[in-house]
Amino acid sequence: MAEWIVVILLLAAMVGGIMVLIGRWSRERKSQRQFHEEQLKMQILNQSLKNSISKEEIHAVGDEREKRKECGKKMLRILLSSEERTREYVLDPEDHPILGSQKDCTLLLRGTGIGNRQCEFFVYHGDIYVKNLNALNNTVILRKNKRARVDNMGIRICSGDRILAGSCMMQIDLLDLTGRIVQN
Repeated sequence: MAEWIVVILLLAAMVGGIMVLIGRWSRERKSQRQFHEEQLKMQILNQSLKNSISKEEIHAVGDEREKRKECGKKMLRILLSSEERTREYVLDPEDHPILGSQKDCTLLLRGTGIGNRQCEFFVYHGDIYVKNLNALNNTVILRKNKRARVDNMGIRICSGDRILAGSCMMQIDLLDLTGRIVQN
């Protein structure tokens, strides 16, 4: 009888050990998958920036109206600060980039108080706006010494604005196609 109890205890210990190993392996695979997804997003972003239209190409194509439209195009530079480091992202607001904690977002945000789909950038009459997509978690824009809550209609953003989404602070700059900061 005592032998059976010892055998059962040994089997239970082995099963427990196997479960711990499976849990560690699963977390490690998930971490690796997230790392590779971020790397892939960065490669795609870098490739799209390398393939961006040069000033000469803009003037070589299309009618005069289209040329003027492309010359006035703005890109969005986001400096995302966290405890470990600051990362820089350059996004095209015409692609309606979405920031949030969900994997299909253009820019994946980590931290507390961040919604699955927190906010979206878009272009309206040549200006870049940000709008809140998550009614539960606020997105706040900080401009100089003023603070405004972003609603679902959107607020126009300017170079130097800071956006607070949950625990993430982002510095925003608007760039022209040559990479220079545009002041508005």
